[in-house]
Amino acid sequence: MLFPLTLLWCIVGNTLNLLFPEKMYALWRFFRINLITFITGCILTFSSNSEASVRQIEAGGKYNCLLDDIGVMCWGNNSDKQSIAPDLSNPTQVAGGDYHTCALDNSGVVCWGRNLEGQTTIPPLSNPKQISVGDFHTCALDDASVICWGNNDDKQSTVPLLSNPRQVSAGGFHTCALEDQGVTCWGSNNQGQTSVPPLSNPRQVSAGWLHSCALDDTGVVCWGRNLEGQTTVPSLSNPLQVSTGWQHSCALDGAKVVCWGDNENHQSTVIPLSNPSQISAGGLHTCALDDTGVVCWGDNFFRQSTVTPLSNLSQVSAGDFHACAADNSGIVCWGENREGQSTVPPLNNPIQVSAGGEHSCALDNSGMVCWGRNVEGQATSENQSHLPFLFHATQISTGWQHTCLLEPTGVSCLGRNIEGQSNAPLMSNPKQVSAGDFHSCALNGSDVLCWGDNSAGQSTVPTALFNTTQISAGGKHTCAIDNIGVLCWGDNSAKQTTLPPLSNPSQVSAGELHTCALDDTGVVCWGGNESGQSTVPPLSNPKQVSAQGANSCALDNNGVNCWGILPIYLPDAQSRMSPVSVFNFSNQILTLPAVQVGADQYKAELLLQIMPNAPLGYGFLLQTAVKRSANQSVLATSTYSSEIVTMPEVDLSNNPSGPGKVKAQMKLIPGSNPFLFELTVLESL
Repeated sequence: MLFPLTLLWCIVGNTLNLLFPEKMYALWRFFRINLITFITGCILTFSSNSEASVRQIEAGGKYNCLLDDIGVMCWGNNSDKQSIAPDLSNPTQVAGGDYHTCALDNSGVVCWGRNLEGQTTIPPLSNPKQISVGDFHTCALDDASVICWGNNDDKQSTVPLLSNPRQVSAGGFHTCALEDQGVTCWGSNNQGQTSVPPLSNPRQVSAGWLHSCALDDTGVVCWGRNLEGQTTVPSLSNPLQVSTGWQHSCALDGAKVVCWGDNENHQSTVIPLSNPSQISAGGLHTCALDDTGVVCWGDNFFRQSTVTPLSNLSQVSAGDFHACAADNSGIVCWGENREGQSTVPPLNNPIQVSAGGEHSCALDNSGMVCWGRNVEGQATSENQSHLPFLFHATQISTGWQHTCLLEPTGVSCLGRNIEGQSNAPLMSNPKQVSAGDFHSCALNGSDVLCWGDNSAGQSTVPTALFNTTQISAGGKHTCAIDNIGVLCWGDNSAKQTTLPPLSNPSQVSAGELHTCALDDTGVVCWGGNESGQSTVPPLSNPKQVSAQGANSCALDNNGVNCWGILPIYLPDAQSRMSPVSVFNFSNQILTLPAVQVGADQYKAELLLQIMPNAPLGYGFLLQTAVKRSANQSVLATSTYSSEIVTMPEVDLSNNPSGPGKVKAQMKLIPGSNPFLFELTVLESL
């Protein structure tokens, strides 16, 4: 399978796995799309001796899927909803690509995710038996033959005449099938990937990005691109399975796994395994199934945190790009950690946690303790004695760059105050406080008070409220629960204040452009859904919901379940993980996380070009430009003016030789479409 041009994730779940396999497997299911490791060469494991045993592991472009007795579970990138598996009836196989996923179940083939090329629009099939997902096309083996659909620019979906095909494998821009005549490949052949060499009784074929491999009587045979050594097969003693990734290949060789080819991200450096039975090579990482469960290693570019076992969870709080939960052992946070917001300091019997924009706060026996970004003073802990308040706080709420606390005598806020969000009014009977992006609200008895930014009317409390019991301040909207139900006001650009039908709602939580509520039917979310934050996954008796930014988290019988940006990064959300621009030598892509163009910000990706006439002989061709939503927590890392892009810092940390960081400038070539820039300045830092 192929999963190219993307960086892959892994999930670590080792600690206590041997002691508590059932609980750890359950924990894994709860965190199934949001907890990922922090180290390169990361490892994902969970017990396969649990009640629901793992039957298949599949590595996708920026995400993974597995099939177990319960069904299909995916985690990682969800920019096109490829990681949210629909309801499936007894699935028997799952296949993952770059931005779409397919499964085989009792109803036939089910696909979800990106469909710009028609790759998830399933044609009529007759008793499908196997599926394979490529970059932008999909293939299935059924009674009639092999049928492919989706992108066909290189004729990869135009199936030739086959004789009794038994397996199909969809690659980057080519496809291979195993049939009576042996292995037949079609589609792009720019690297020789469809020029099949002589094979002896082939039993399996795997199509990668620009190369292919097959298993036959002589062992493993590979062909196509070999620049990274991916088709130079090492000595194998008893190969049982072969799997191709982007630029590396792996084989299950008896009781061990052997990988070869590109190893820049350690995807070909096999870690210790216990009796492996299955292998899956992804873009820049590899996964295996062994006696301990699922194990993954290789690339882990995005900043992530190690899974910490949780027991008797009492609360979950979603931040903009991280989340925190409270359990018997204390507080654990995961997700973005660039400002230290997920690194929990020592706490003394914490009772509550709140995750904000880039900071977190908790209440423990000593009072309030905060960590993470503190530029505006939003993470100033109570034990910093210059604060004249907070010594008897009973509740905390973190906003984007400010924090509010509830005390018996009123509400105190600290941090950003440009919009007046930290100027809490006097209260006689404070019951609850909620900090939004740029405004704050509190319950004073049953009355609602809001202050701070009111540009969308979010701080103008409607008079229709009666006997309010809960308040939640979001991006530029506010929601409350009163005797009648949920009422929201303020910005409605994403329909975040347009309520769906709710049945006896007991809690509401407002995010940036979406809202979630807990009612008798479970969790209901509405409004913005660009990251999947309003697409609620299956939950078991949810008890609490938390929405912030483009994140949603819920606490249910199984533990914590999160969806949206946190577990499944948007195309431009990847840039939020990096404080600088990044040039990736593997795929020659320059990523600019936030380019300031006038009043707007864009995340851009550009492909390196050889330009002999340019001042430095190189340039960049614009591939994608995604406008970033307002009020992002990362400042622009590049600026564009007078047709010049200035990059004060570009990370070359994976540079095989030379500097780790440079500053650069490039100039737009007038009239170019798509935009082409010539590199004009390149200096080491």
